[in-house]
Amino acid sequence: MNEDVLDNITNTNDISSHALQHLGKASGWVKAVAILGFIGGGFMALGAIGMFIAIPLMGFLYLVIAGAYIYLSILLINQANSIQGANPNMEKFALSYYTFWKTAVIIMIVMFGLSLIAGIAIGAAGFSRAF
Repeated sequence: MNEDVLDNITNTNDISSHALQHLGKASGWVKAVAILGFIGGGFMALGAIGMFIAIPLMGFLYLVIAGAYIYLSILLINQANSIQGANPNMEKFALSYYTFWKTAVIIMIVMFGLSLIAGIAIGAAGFSRAF
Protein backbone atom coordinates (compact mmCIF):
# COMPACT_ATOMS: atom_id res chain seq x y z
CA MET A 1 0.00 0.00 0.00
CA ASN A 2 2.69 2.53 0.99
CA GLU A 3 4.81 1.66 -2.01
CA ASP A 4 1.86 2.45 -4.30
CA VAL A 5 1.50 5.88 -2.76
CA LEU A 6 5.22 6.57 -3.04
CA ASP A 7 5.27 5.39 -6.65
CA ASN A 8 2.52 7.88 -7.50
CA ILE A 9 4.49 10.80 -6.03
CA THR A 10 7.17 11.36 -8.61
CA ASN A 11 7.84 15.02 -7.93
CA THR A 12 6.82 17.79 -5.58
CA ASN A 13 4.12 18.98 -8.00
CA ASP A 14 1.96 16.12 -6.70
CA ILE A 15 2.11 17.52 -3.16
CA SER A 16 0.21 20.66 -2.20
CA SER A 17 2.16 23.81 -1.45
CA HIS A 18 0.56 23.83 1.99
CA ALA A 19 1.95 20.35 2.74
CA LEU A 20 5.39 21.37 1.46
CA GLN A 21 5.29 24.45 3.67
CA HIS A 22 4.55 22.29 6.72
CA LEU A 23 7.33 19.87 5.78
CA GLY A 24 9.74 22.80 5.51
CA LYS A 25 8.74 24.02 8.98
CA ALA A 26 9.04 20.52 10.40
CA SER A 27 12.61 20.16 9.14
CA GLY A 28 13.84 22.61 11.79
CA TRP A 29 12.21 20.62 14.58
CA VAL A 30 13.52 17.35 13.19
CA LYS A 31 17.03 18.84 13.15
CA ALA A 32 16.59 19.98 16.76
CA VAL A 33 15.69 16.45 17.86
CA ALA A 34 18.64 15.06 15.87
CA ILE A 35 21.03 17.50 17.54
CA LEU A 36 19.72 16.49 20.95
CA GLY A 37 20.26 12.87 19.93
CA PHE A 38 23.88 13.62 18.98
CA ILE A 39 24.42 15.35 22.33
CA GLY A 40 22.80 12.46 24.22
CA GLY A 41 24.84 9.93 22.25
CA GLY A 42 28.02 11.86 23.00
CA PHE A 43 27.29 11.89 26.72
CA MET A 44 26.47 8.18 26.58
CA ALA A 45 29.81 7.51 24.87
CA LEU A 46 31.62 9.49 27.58
CA GLY A 47 29.72 7.52 30.21
CA ALA A 48 30.75 4.32 28.46
CA ILE A 49 34.42 5.21 28.94
CA GLY A 50 33.89 5.53 32.69
CA MET A 51 31.82 2.37 32.79
CA PHE A 52 34.53 0.38 30.99
CA ILE A 53 36.76 1.06 33.99
CA ALA A 54 34.19 0.01 36.61
CA ILE A 55 32.05 -2.60 34.85
CA PRO A 56 33.28 -3.51 31.34
CA LEU A 57 30.04 -5.20 30.26
CA MET A 58 28.00 -2.12 31.19
CA GLY A 59 30.52 0.06 29.36
CA PHE A 60 30.01 -2.00 26.22
CA LEU A 61 26.23 -1.77 26.63
CA TYR A 62 26.44 2.03 27.03
CA LEU A 63 28.56 2.22 23.88
CA VAL A 64 26.00 0.20 21.90
CA ILE A 65 23.18 2.46 23.12
CA ALA A 66 25.23 5.55 22.24
CA GLY A 67 25.75 4.12 18.75
CA ALA A 68 21.99 3.65 18.38
CA TYR A 69 21.37 7.27 19.45
CA ILE A 70 23.89 8.54 16.94
CA TYR A 71 22.61 6.34 14.10
CA LEU A 72 19.01 7.43 14.69
CA SER A 73 20.17 11.06 14.81
CA ILE A 74 21.91 10.65 11.45
CA LEU A 75 18.66 9.34 9.98
CA LEU A 76 16.79 12.33 11.41
CA ILE A 77 19.33 14.77 9.96
CA ASN A 78 18.89 13.08 6.57
CA GLN A 79 15.12 13.51 6.91
CA ALA A 80 15.44 17.18 7.78
CA ASN A 81 17.89 17.91 4.98
CA SER A 82 15.70 16.18 2.41
CA ILE A 83 12.59 18.25 3.14
CA GLN A 84 14.08 21.71 3.52
CA GLY A 85 14.57 24.20 0.73
CA ALA A 86 12.65 24.95 -2.43
CA ASN A 87 12.90 21.44 -3.94
CA PRO A 88 12.46 18.78 -1.26
CA ASN A 89 13.65 15.30 -2.17
CA MET A 90 10.62 13.18 -1.28
CA GLU A 91 12.32 9.87 -2.15
CA LYS A 92 15.18 10.56 0.24
CA PHE A 93 12.71 11.75 2.88
CA ALA A 94 10.55 8.63 2.55
CA LEU A 95 13.58 6.32 2.74
CA SER A 96 14.98 8.10 5.82
CA TYR A 97 11.55 8.16 7.45
CA TYR A 98 11.01 4.44 6.86
CA THR A 99 14.53 3.49 7.99
CA PHE A 100 14.27 5.65 11.12
CA TRP A 101 11.01 4.09 12.29
CA LYS A 102 12.01 0.54 11.33
CA THR A 103 15.22 0.89 13.35
CA ALA A 104 13.47 2.58 16.29
CA VAL A 105 10.86 -0.19 16.51
CA ILE A 106 13.50 -2.94 16.30
CA ILE A 107 15.45 -1.27 19.13
CA MET A 108 12.26 -0.98 21.20
CA ILE A 109 11.42 -4.66 20.71
CA VAL A 110 14.97 -5.73 21.63
CA MET A 111 14.99 -3.51 24.73
CA PHE A 112 11.57 -4.79 25.78
CA GLY A 113 12.79 -8.38 25.41
CA LEU A 114 15.99 -7.69 27.35
CA SER A 115 14.00 -5.94 30.10
CA LEU A 116 11.66 -8.90 30.33
CA ILE A 117 14.55 -11.36 30.54
CA ALA A 118 16.31 -9.20 33.17
CA GLY A 119 13.10 -8.91 35.18
CA ILE A 120 12.59 -12.66 35.15
CA ALA A 121 16.23 -13.29 36.10
CA ILE A 122 16.13 -10.77 38.95
CA GLY A 123 12.80 -12.13 40.12
CA ALA A 124 14.10 -15.69 40.07
CA ALA A 125 17.23 -14.68 41.97
CA GLY A 126 15.14 -12.93 44.60
CA PHE A 127 12.74 -15.84 44.83
CA SER A 128 15.58 -18.35 45.30
CA ARG A 129 17.07 -16.23 48.10
CA ALA A 130 13.78 -16.26 49.95
CA PHE A 131 14.07 -20.00 50.41
